[in-house]
Amino acid sequence: MAATFRPGNYLYRTSAVVTAYPFTISCWVWKPAADLATDRAFVSIGDPTGASSDWTLGCTGAVPVFRSGIRDATAAKGMRGNRWHHICGVGRSATSRDAYLDGG
Repeated sequence: MAATFRPGNYLYRTSAVVTAYPFTISCWVWKPAADLATDRAFVSIGDPTGASSDWTLGCTGAVPVFRSGIRDATAAKGMRGNRWHHICGVGRSATSRDAYLDGG
């Protein structure tokens, strides 16, 4: 599924988006140079009832991070400002996470 979002927009689904491991969450991000020091959440998946884990794909400053209630993973390199980047979070198992920037 592809979608374009503006600040304050969100997508709500009544059925589970992630039901088992492994899974991947990814998105394309344009981060202005003036915003490189700011933490952001780009994609977040969770159960509104709180019955299961939440996963968030975002960045701590310029570095992509894939967060869950159990473990966080950070990419090996940071984003550069004023250009498009592809960020990806992979949930391999209940205890294994990886984050990637531009395929590596």
